[in-house]
Amino acid sequence: MPAAYATKFHSEKMRPSNNAPAVLSRNASSPGVCTNRENSTTTAIAIAIITSWLRVSRGSKTPISRNTIVAHSSEPPYFTTKAGRPSGKPYQRKDSPQAITTSAKAARINMLHRGAMVLTSCAPCMACIDSLSTMLKTASQPTKATTPGGSMSQTTTYTGSAGARSAIETSTIRAISWRLIPFLMLAYFFSYLDRVNLGFAALTMNAELKFTPLIFSWGAGIFFIGYFIFEVPSNLALEKFGASRWIARIMVTWGIISALMALVNGVTSFYVLRFLLGVAEAGFFPGIILYLTYWYPAEYRGRFLAAFAIAVPVSTVIGAPISGLLLGLDGAMGLKGWQWLFILEGIPSVLLGIVTWFYLTDKPEKADWLSAEQKAWLKSRLDAEIAAKRAVKHLSLGEALSSPKVIALSLIYFGFVGALYGMQFWLPQIVKAFGLTNVQTGFVTAIPYVFGTIAMILWARHSDATRERVMHVGAPMILIAVALAVSSYLTDPSMTMVALTFAAIGVFCVFGVFWTLPTSWLSGTAAAGGIALINSIGNLAGFGGPYLIGWVKEATGQTSTGLLVLAVLPLLAGILVFIGGHETKHEFVDQGR
Repeated sequence: MPAAYATKFHSEKMRPSNNAPAVLSRNASSPGVCTNRENSTTTAIAIAIITSWLRVSRGSKTPISRNTIVAHSSEPPYFTTKAGRPSGKPYQRKDSPQAITTSAKAARINMLHRGAMVLTSCAPCMACIDSLSTMLKTASQPTKATTPGGSMSQTTTYTGSAGARSAIETSTIRAISWRLIPFLMLAYFFSYLDRVNLGFAALTMNAELKFTPLIFSWGAGIFFIGYFIFEVPSNLALEKFGASRWIARIMVTWGIISALMALVNGVTSFYVLRFLLGVAEAGFFPGIILYLTYWYPAEYRGRFLAAFAIAVPVSTVIGAPISGLLLGLDGAMGLKGWQWLFILEGIPSVLLGIVTWFYLTDKPEKADWLSAEQKAWLKSRLDAEIAAKRAVKHLSLGEALSSPKVIALSLIYFGFVGALYGMQFWLPQIVKAFGLTNVQTGFVTAIPYVFGTIAMILWARHSDATRERVMHVGAPMILIAVALAVSSYLTDPSMTMVALTFAAIGVFCVFGVFWTLPTSWLSGTAAAGGIALINSIGNLAGFGGPYLIGWVKEATGQTSTGLLVLAVLPLLAGILVFIGGHETKHEFVDQGR
């Protein structure tokens, strides 16, 4: 350091006022450290000069570490004039300061060290400056700042860099994910399997019970009528009673009713049990979506909602071959194969529901499997996001349910769900028409869902990484529409499966990202009601989509024509996504970070 710097500061004879806050980078109550206000202020100036000079000499634009200067009081440090009035601007920390690295040469650091010694003759302050090289090497370590007041000192620990913060962040998200996601995936796996195994049961059940395509379509779709009616009340109940109790109740009741589907002996019993299954399962999926917002900040939701929702394609990848095999139990203990399918796929849901009561934790503050530090980080992060949402507009339950944005998202989800369930219920019969056996049908039906599973995870990760939602929802919607339309014109089985695989990729890419849209601006009870309303209106298409294909098939004798008509729904939904847009600044409170 040039000697002119030291001469300049001595010639100005800068002195702190009595009211000026002291500045020190060590605990002033520690033995052997200078407590003199003048010397400690001079020391801080010296350190500031050193780090500034180091920054210039390195030609770096890296912000100075927030460990460089730490104020002893709530006021920022000022330089003062002889009159004792503050002059100059206070020291401002950067939002995301980076730690100073040790890339500077040792000789350069030594030169700066010798120059700083010119500024003070106090032995303790010399010791403080002498430790500068250590500070530079450990800029990522927390530094303690002390505020003297009365006879006691208040000590606060500051985190030196984003690296220290990311450690607690990473450990918290990892702990939450290992605790919740595998279990919730398993629960949703059986939920979805019990919902759609009707498509495989129909391979033999329709002929035995003499169900026409229209009767089957009504039975497949009436599930969603009961689902729609009880969706919002069920999600509000989850908010009131807690996730562990309410999700356990849902799983036990739907497992029992799913197994009772083995008792179907005609049209009436078919319709009644399917309706009750919808009532029992109402609130499960939107309840889990709401539940995950209690645990994950916005920037993680896309990938972990996708990780949870991956149970949908996996339930088909695994469930389709298993369902095909279970149909082979025809005649065992006097039961038909489709009856065994309902019984054996319903029992696991009951057992898992009992486990849910004891396993799930309702809220982060009750999680004894998180440390106090992890809870504090999570609470701080989620509270900031909620505050940002409410700063834009805090919606009541009534306002959320009547919000144009909620209605628009409901219509978008309607178009998506129509395509999802249209494929889900009819794909086994489309594949069966290729001339395959029941077991072969199960394995071939799983092919589009394997690719859909992979695409779902990669697409959701990309959405989180780029912090973009509209294109990640709208573009796959258009892909679904084009793929379904193309498949309706194909006659070759292989090419038909290629087209339907692209449709499945589009479906699950949407599934992994869509729910980041409403959860980005809804919170609390408004989120519980709004998410449930979107899901319930959207799932009405679970009735409309399969019914539409069944009606067209009965009228024309061809399922392919029904797929062409079905393609209109995701097309309109995709257009609506691009028109509606999405404001990411309301979702990511650290957008400027």
